Amino acid sequence: AAGGVTRAGGLSPAAGFTPAGFSSQALAGQDDFDVTMFNTRAEVDFQARISRKLSGYMKVRAYFWGEDLFTDGRVGDHFSQKGMFHGDAGNLLEVSGGDLLLDFPALYFDYNEGPLWIRVGQQTIAWGEALFFRVMDVANGLDLRRQLIGVAAEEFSDQRVASPAVRMSYTFNNGFELDGFAQMFSPSLLPGTNTPYSVVGHGVTLDEEDEFEDAENSINFGFRLTAPVTDNLTLMAMYTNRRDPNGVFRYEDAPREWAGQVNPFCLGPRNDTFQLLNSLDAAGLTNLGQGVNPVTRNLGITPSDGSCGSPLAPDPWAANSTEFLTKTNEARLDPVKAIQVVVDEWEADRLATREAFGFAPERNIIDAISAAEGFHSSFGAFRAWVSREFKREQIFAVGGNYIFNSENEWLDQLIVRGEVAVTPDKKFTDTGLSKNFIEETEVVSALILEKYQRFSDSFPATYLVAQWMHRTSSDLFGRHLSGMEAPDLYDFLEADGVTFKSTVLDDYEPEGQDNANYIAVAFQQPFPNLVWRLDFAMLIDVQGGVLFQPGVRYRPSADWQFDFYATVVEDLSSTKNDTIMETIDFNDEIFARITWFF
Repeated sequence: AAGGVTRAGGLSPAAGFTPAGFSSQALAGQDDFDVTMFNTRAEVDFQARISRKLSGYMKVRAYFWGEDLFTDGRVGDHFSQKGMFHGDAGNLLEVSGGDLLLDFPALYFDYNEGPLWIRVGQQTIAWGEALFFRVMDVANGLDLRRQLIGVAAEEFSDQRVASPAVRMSYTFNNGFELDGFAQMFSPSLLPGTNTPYSVVGHGVTLDEEDEFEDAENSINFGFRLTAPVTDNLTLMAMYTNRRDPNGVFRYEDAPREWAGQVNPFCLGPRNDTFQLLNSLDAAGLTNLGQGVNPVTRNLGITPSDGSCGSPLAPDPWAANSTEFLTKTNEARLDPVKAIQVVVDEWEADRLATREAFGFAPERNIIDAISAAEGFHSSFGAFRAWVSREFKREQIFAVGGNYIFNSENEWLDQLIVRGEVAVTPDKKFTDTGLSKNFIEETEVVSALILEKYQRFSDSFPATYLVAQWMHRTSSDLFGRHLSGMEAPDLYDFLEADGVTFKSTVLDDYEPEGQDNANYIAVAFQQPFPNLVWRLDFAMLIDVQGGVLFQPGVRYRPSADWQFDFYATVVEDLSSTKNDTIMETIDFNDEIFARITWFF
């Protein structure tokens, strides 16, 4: 047995609002946190050689979050995933309770018989070779509850969500290898609401229970063929059929009762607002015509399925209409369409606006403000219910590696890798959180250059990597590009910071982007005796943003290891809502990790 205990802490001098995280286009916001992470982790590994052909491996991991010791104590649960495994666990082999987590990221058996290799049990599957980027690495989702931006040098190895699976590999006589898997579906796990890395704001309730139940027993499967054509050239082909672990977001039906009170947004006879509308209608003061032909209307009648008919519920702590629209704007959603969807796709809201008082369709930001203010004046501040669906998709990918042999020292042993993945008819979150998702074929490609280069006889070789990624439909976080480059609504606020300048907002519309491109460069430099290692990674959004991550690893003995990293995020663009760095600019951190091995 082997194990380790790790204590890590992160300092964030600029923690603030984060519109949306990986693959999430929901509204989001968070409180300020000076210490974004302070946790203790214990991990024990067990290896067993059962026979010459059969072996077993188990990793047990426990976490305790403690950053709420540095706050006012109003921090949400870090690990609870409401409505998922066992009620609130994020994984089948996980037990969580707010700030405590016990899980098994690995629990499997390996069987080897000549060219055949089989692994059965809880495991992760890492396909692809890219740093920061995931092109062919699509088998598992990511667990973002512990840290939103991990150590780049660790290449998601500590963030992939494990799941029970059967994986088989067979190597043919010519060296070709066929690798396949069948795995239980597990979703990507988002940080808890009102925790330092939250991507879902205090004005939004993420309710995934029904959608997760629909996907829970699904099986993802895929295969990869690796073909060493020559000593220098290796080609790959991959196919994966999966439920998208990142999901797509939409408005969800709100509860009929919220905070111990009847939800006035809902249809139903106990709803005071709709009883008032019935009275006004009977008096001929609305456009409904209920008093003339009640058979054709269901105003004030509870739907037969018990639904609310609206994704909204009153919440005195939620955003006002100005903040609702500006935060929607920052999340790369369209605030005009978001209001229009609430009104047009939800029966209770449509009856209370379009039909009762003749609200015209929202065509500009002034209309959206008027509709939002109408809800506020009738019901007060409100929160929105949002859900995440896990749609099935097929991913086709090809790739290859080529190793150069050259007399030029910079070209000799240079490895060039390429990966291209195509997802036909992929579903994306609609910019208005509509039930009608965006559907588009996406192509994601990456070019990777890797090399070990020796600069001095006194030091080991330096590992160098440079990468480029091109995406045709979404940004690095999975948000559809049609929501990019939306005008910044903060620029149009009056001096009071609450009301908008009505003369300049009629033509609000996100411009969108045709594609997204990212560049990553990194190096690792071990020192003599391998006690010290210097790391550096940089991610560039070509639209105008950069992330730096320098770090150092100190391993003075076999028992102790010290890791120190900094993450610095800078948005350099003069255009708003066009780079991923605007989304994560709160995540400037100094990160320290101390590990004891026993």
